Amino acid sequence: MHEKFLNVFGKVNAENTVREAFSEAFVEKLTISKSTKLLQAEVLSKSLIPTKYKALMEKAIFDTINAANEVKIRIKYDIEDKSPRTAFDFIWKDAACQLSNESPVCGCIFDDCEIKEEKGKILILTGHNAAFYLYKKGADKYIEERIKDETGVNVSIMFKNKKLTEEELKEYDEKHLSYEKQLVNAIISEQVMVETAKETAKADETQANIVKGIIIGKEDIRGEITKIRDTKIEGEKVIIEGDIFNLEEREIKGDRYIVSFDITDGSDSTTVKFFTDKKPYDCDGGIKSALKGAYVRVKGEVQFDKYAKEIIIMSRSIVKADRPPARTDESDEKRVELHLHTTMSAMDAVTGVKEYIKRAAKWGHKAIAITDHGVVQAYPDAMDAAEANKIKVIYGVEAYLIDDLGEVVINSHGQSYDDEYVVFDIETTGLNKEKGKITEIGAVKIKCAWLG
Repeated sequence: MHEKFLNVFGKVNAENTVREAFSEAFVEKLTISKSTKLLQAEVLSKSLIPTKYKALMEKAIFDTINAANEVKIRIKYDIEDKSPRTAFDFIWKDAACQLSNESPVCGCIFDDCEIKEEKGKILILTGHNAAFYLYKKGADKYIEERIKDETGVNVSIMFKNKKLTEEELKEYDEKHLSYEKQLVNAIISEQVMVETAKETAKADETQANIVKGIIIGKEDIRGEITKIRDTKIEGEKVIIEGDIFNLEEREIKGDRYIVSFDITDGSDSTTVKFFTDKKPYDCDGGIKSALKGAYVRVKGEVQFDKYAKEIIIMSRSIVKADRPPARTDESDEKRVELHLHTTMSAMDAVTGVKEYIKRAAKWGHKAIAITDHGVVQAYPDAMDAAEANKIKVIYGVEAYLIDDLGEVVINSHGQSYDDEYVVFDIETTGLNKEKGKITEIGAVKIKCAWLG
């Protein structure tokens, strides 16, 4: 096979700059593995194809061809002069660019290096005693292997520190501080890149596990499920299931969170806590989004939380679980609830009127009453919910009444409000008239409805 690359992959959706880089390339061999679904193209070119364009083309082919799990392009270069120096010069700029992308420190060193050929070897002379750093990074082996693989030429590469003349030493001293600062910044940048890569890898691993149902930990949770009401013995290892509510996180040292959520299984509720890195928790499709409103299985140890002053479960393994079937009303003759308190009844309910009405309608009830304590503030929401769920609302109230027909004045002797009289108030130590003691008396004199 010897076909122009763009004829073979002409329908691939790649940017023009990427396509131009392959304009003079030919496909020599094209294979796809049945077992691994690896599509591999062996390509021949006379002009250099930058590594970044090769990676972009591989991605474009992968996105276009659904049959492959992976795409690799192996490039061979047809250069007329097979001498070591020519082969090195052909590959050098792209190889140096790749090494600099992986390590900003390498970029600083390569900006100040010299290339020489000596006895068939390529010498890369570096300033600031950087030869050992490049050797430890394996930069020489990387360049040698690329040249051998892509041009077929064996090249020996060696890094050496420059020997400076007096004039160069003087110039070096002048540039030293600036270069040292640049190098330090490059090292810090490299460390940040490494840490970022680690965090990204953790986030990717977490997202992949969540797709498989594993939110925290490495594997599924198997074992006997314990009711939450029975998880009260400190040190006991337990497995529980339930609905999550009240999810929250608190930032701690080391770019980490301590996460807590409440969970209920209908028998009781408890708090679960665990530690996690920030990135896997906050990222799209991460731990936080997986936990919100979820029904989960939790494996952990029952502990006494000295901060919350209560029994909790400290967990290292949480997975998604199948939610039990919702409760239903199977009665042939449906009931109508006539005594119902919503959240408008202070200290007497935790469920809003909309949730009540939605549930009653779902169970097939024809009507539902509202009887809050002395208030009617739930009526507007009830009216909207009733209309949305096609159910009748019976508007009521649990009222508090006073006998307004009784005598207001006791033991009257014919006095008038225009007479002179005293109104007084007392403060006591309690509400028990037999045991309480008077602590204060306040009084005013009134005559003709005016304070005297």
